[in-house]
Amino acid sequence: MITLLHFRPSTFRRNSRALSLMELALSIGVGGAVLAVAVNSLSPVQNYNSQHQVAADVVMVVNNVRSYYNGQPGMPNSPFTTLTAQLITNQAIPPFMQRPGGVCPSLAVCADGPWGGGNPINNAGTFRVCPWLMGTSTACSGAAIATSLNFLTMFAIEVTNLAQSDCAVTVGDVSAPSGGPTGLLDVVINGHSLVAAGDPIQPVASAGRAFCNTTTSNIVDFVYRLTPPAS
Repeated sequence: MITLLHFRPSTFRRNSRALSLMELALSIGVGGAVLAVAVNSLSPVQNYNSQHQVAADVVMVVNNVRSYYNGQPGMPNSPFTTLTAQLITNQAIPPFMQRPGGVCPSLAVCADGPWGGGNPINNAGTFRVCPWLMGTSTACSGAAIATSLNFLTMFAIEVTNLAQSDCAVTVGDVSAPSGGPTGLLDVVINGHSLVAAGDPIQPVASAGRAFCNTTTSNIVDFVYRLTPPAS
């Protein structure tokens, strides 16, 4: 004998609706887990891309800075905050590097490298341009360099708030003869001049990269001639 199951319509609909919600919850849970795995697997890839994007950013900005100051006596001896803002305004530092929304607590505008503003946020931006005086400068300063010179023929691209691994890769990429701009004069890592230490800079050797410390606040300055060397 075949037994037929009879459901009240309202009961069937209610059970069906409960089943659908349960399935939906399971789908969301599974989807979330898959998404989490995907995001975690993408993070190293994204960080790899960011590490190597810095070299491209430096090449572009060095060339733009040289073009911007072409025909001038040199780069004004002014704080990095003034010069970086001026270069952003004139797009020598491209718009995509400007901090989104122009949110720079210490400045009107500022620029960041591929990792953004850092954690905690760096109020003055993590990508900077400043004049440089060999033997005196150790980082981009918020004040003019103590010299009687009003213009300088050397400048630095400074990248800040770098983790140790990001610092080491950035230094290696930018200093590689085929990867960075010509006219590199020095690489200064956390205030340590590799030229002064007698370490090679094209490319920076492992001994030089050892100056990248275990914090997330490494600072690297790449020092260039304002006028590119003759080819």
